[in-house]
Amino acid sequence: EEETESGETEAQIETTEDTITTSGVFQVPERIDFSLISKLDRILYDKMEITNLNGTFIVKDEKVVMDNLNMNILDGMLGVNGEYNTQIVEKPTVAMGLDIQQIEIESALNSFSMLETMAPILKSCKGKVSIKFDYTSLLDSDMSPVLNSIDGYGKLQSKKIQVVDSKTLNQLTELLKLGNDFSNEFKDINISFSVKDGRIYVEPFDINMADIKMTVGGSHGIDQTLNYDLDLIVTRKYFGSAANNALYGLLKQAAEKGVNVNVSETIKVKAKVGGTSTDPKITLNYKEDSGGAKESLKEELKEKVKEEVIDEGKEELEAQAKKIIDDAEKEAAKIKKDAREAADKVLEEGNKQADDLVKKASKEGMLAKIAAEKTADELKKEAQKKADKIIIEADVKADDIVAKARVKAENIKKD
Repeated sequence: EEETESGETEAQIETTEDTITTSGVFQVPERIDFSLISKLDRILYDKMEITNLNGTFIVKDEKVVMDNLNMNILDGMLGVNGEYNTQIVEKPTVAMGLDIQQIEIESALNSFSMLETMAPILKSCKGKVSIKFDYTSLLDSDMSPVLNSIDGYGKLQSKKIQVVDSKTLNQLTELLKLGNDFSNEFKDINISFSVKDGRIYVEPFDINMADIKMTVGGSHGIDQTLNYDLDLIVTRKYFGSAANNALYGLLKQAAEKGVNVNVSETIKVKAKVGGTSTDPKITLNYKEDSGGAKESLKEELKEKVKEEVIDEGKEELEAQAKKIIDDAEKEAAKIKKDAREAADKVLEEGNKQADDLVKKASKEGMLAKIAAEKTADELKKEAQKKADKIIIEADVKADDIVAKARVKAENIKKD
């Protein structure tokens, strides 16, 4: 039976999947140096269909570099820049920059197990997302990322996401008594995040749930623990009769003292989300009784009576916090810049030493030159390792400085 050229290619790929299995770390051979400009129409990889793959693979110095690799995958697009490094074969690493555009959430979760661990909320979501993620990581014996070692930052965006049966969201809507007013569609999602030491830190972002405005920020761990703070602006209609009766009582007291206050229809509420993604614990800073509501409403009255007073202390603390982070980022940038200059110098000196060795040996005959070339390769490789080490250590130090500064800044603002 004759097959088309395309049919033969597909059959060979399928046969390879059925007959060849691999395990353990793939070590990139140390004496290979080549570049491969690739263009593939269709690939079947781990039950995923990849089409229109193009880009450059560079194999050199026990590394595989992916340069401007682009493909269509899961009804979206994926761009990859990065490297797979086996210079220390016992501790292989990856350094990746991923640009995922308009990918179906459900398909992504089925294809990338790491995504479910790092973003458990997505299990309850439907829609398309775009994700940019730059990270470094160690790899385990199955060449999967060691989750606790992932260090990176990124952004998740979506025009519209539908949340279905989220335990955290269900508990929050019950506490706020949203009822039929609740909409499970969230639009214009724009979330910045970072990953370090097994936790995903989410920078505060704004979102609307029904007519309730929320600012959400905090972190969750790969162990599924949650630590999030929510600032909500809640319409008074959700508070019930007890809270509203307390409001009217406060208004009456204010009027008796000659204070004319027009209280807004909204109340600010803070919520704390703890527990785990499978068993979330949410607490609000008010209780659904007159006492708890009364305290919230008293605070609102104070704001109305003293609205001309500017909270200079808070502004000063925020300025101090911002300066701490700015200074740390400047210091971190200098550390990284100096490290790269030092690494370039190490490489330059190593390459010069190697070239001089070969040049000198060339005058002593062919055998001497061959021996010198081998030694020169080792010198260059050692210089590269030293340069990489300088950069990695500097990046770790710089990132640590910024992380500590952020913690210090948050503590200052809380004070």
